[in-house]
Amino acid sequence: MSTDPADDIARLAEGLNSPDFAVRLATIQALGESGRPEAMQYLLEILESSLGRWKIDRADNLIGAIHNSIQKLGPVAFDGFYALWSSNHAKWGLAFRLMGRMVTDPRLIDLAKSVLESGDKRDHHGAMSVLGASGLPEVIPLLIRFVENEVAIFYRDLVFTNHTVAGYLSDIGEPAIPYLLERASNSNEWVRRLVVTVLGSIGGARAL
Repeated sequence: MSTDPADDIARLAEGLNSPDFAVRLATIQALGESGRPEAMQYLLEILESSLGRWKIDRADNLIGAIHNSIQKLGPVAFDGFYALWSSNHAKWGLAFRLMGRMVTDPRLIDLAKSVLESGDKRDHHGAMSVLGASGLPEVIPLLIRFVENEVAIFYRDLVFTNHTVAGYLSDIGEPAIPYLLERASNSNEWVRRLVVTVLGSIGGARAL
């Protein structure tokens, strides 16, 4: 084996190009067990392109294995992701969105907050997904503000955003109620829709 861990990971990742499903699956698992941040580049590339690259019935199995491998990497996963994110936002925008559901690292939450508050608007949906998936009450104002500030050319995009944020706030539950009640008369139609949807989902005397 090479003395450079990055070279070792690159050599290991060559198995992802195998026509044999079992070899690809084993390679994904090995990357997750490597404990190396360099593995993230290969895992995220596969995650973003697997359905297009591998037109096979078992693609969902591969994606599930990728999720598990990223979880196994734990804090190291964020180290690898952040290095990639810093070098090329555009390429890893989708990966940012997916990371929120796979890595519970406070640094990822902090990155999402900073991106949503001051980052490139192209990355805001990814940041919103990370914050929403965290389930932390502290992100409630940021999620609501995201809807307030969202500007989209297509109606369907606004509907999707509203539906997604509503789901996150509903999962957070009662801690979201005070913030929603404060915005019940908001001038933004989409915020008012959000309030009604989430309060109806949460239920309870306070919501009513």
